[in-house]
Amino acid sequence: MNKVLIIGSGFSSHQVSDYDYKLNGWEIVVINNGWMACPDIFDYHIYPNDYIRDREKICKYLPHQKHFVYTQDDLSPYGGQTACGKSATLNISYAVLRRLNPRMIGYLGCDMNYTPTEDGSTSIYGIGFDVKTHKIPDPDKMVNLFGKNDPDYLRTIYTRFSTISQQHNCEVYNFSSDTKTRLPYQQVHPKDIDYESQ
Repeated sequence: MNKVLIIGSGFSSHQVSDYDYKLNGWEIVVINNGWMACPDIFDYHIYPNDYIRDREKICKYLPHQKHFVYTQDDLSPYGGQTACGKSATLNISYAVLRRLNPRMIGYLGCDMNYTPTEDGSTSIYGIGFDVKTHKIPDPDKMVNLFGKNDPDYLRTIYTRFSTISQQHNCEVYNFSSDTKTRLPYQQVHPKDIDYESQ
């Protein structure tokens, strides 16, 4: 079974070390700065064309690691940018669905929970780029700009992806234990999913 773990830069991305994904047959896709949670074991680094990387801190790709920018070609089979939403996590999810054809997708570090830690960090790399530059997290900015302040906007666009995934025989799960997650997928532990799929 083709299984893909998608890792963002939220705090739950560190949970990748709590389970041996590689031993259990998972391919690992990291989004933007999510590579910092597992620099040696990810398989794909996917990002939008406006992803700004600090050249001093950029990850050093290992021979088995591939990286690419997702494009509109990744979204067009599923309705295009407007229908798929502006979320990098969602756009990359559609790219994963199209390019890797998984039967299962799990998420870590994609909780959209920007509660700061004691030092003010809102992500694994410090204060999130969106929070630092726009004073508002990207998901909330999307609700304002594209969801017209609809409080259900995020749930709607993320649920749309899970529905389309199921139509392609792919189930989606949230592997994060974050109690404040806004990712509207069933929260489970990967070991339970792997056990059930055997």
